[in-house]
Amino acid sequence: WELGKGEGPKWGEWPILENTSVNVLYNVGSGTPYTPTSIYNEVTLANVNSSPIGPLNSRTGPWSSTVDIKASRGFTLGTTKFDGFVWVLNALDAKNPFTVYTGTGSPNATGWLHTADGQTFLNDTGAQGAKLYDLAQNNPNIYSNPRLVRFGVRASF
Repeated sequence: WELGKGEGPKWGEWPILENTSVNVLYNVGSGTPYTPTSIYNEVTLANVNSSPIGPLNSRTGPWSSTVDIKASRGFTLGTTKFDGFVWVLNALDAKNPFTVYTGTGSPNATGWLHTADGQTFLNDTGAQGAKLYDLAQNNPNIYSNPRLVRFGVRASF
């Protein structure tokens, strides 16, 4: 959506939305493929010997989607043209995982604490160990960027 010079609604004689534009971009993507494995400690990688339990790349992670919005307004001061803008990336603050834990297919749970080795770990470390492990498996780096708002002004001579 874009309005040029003199276009749009007016306040008196002043066209309040002239040289204004709004752009909306909707991105959607299917999940990335992964090979399912038996459950192992994917957080600390104490056991790097994962065993595939299915065909190569036979499963896909969750779909992702984002909405980006950019609004700008142009104006002139002397002979210089300016364009002020607000750009909102991931406007709906969608939590899109880049990857999943291959043992569970989930971006926030490895399933390892429910195994015999995981139970031994919990017996040795107690509630504090479970809390730390849960904190590690809910790694924010697995997810795309949260909402990001940018402001700016461009000048052209």
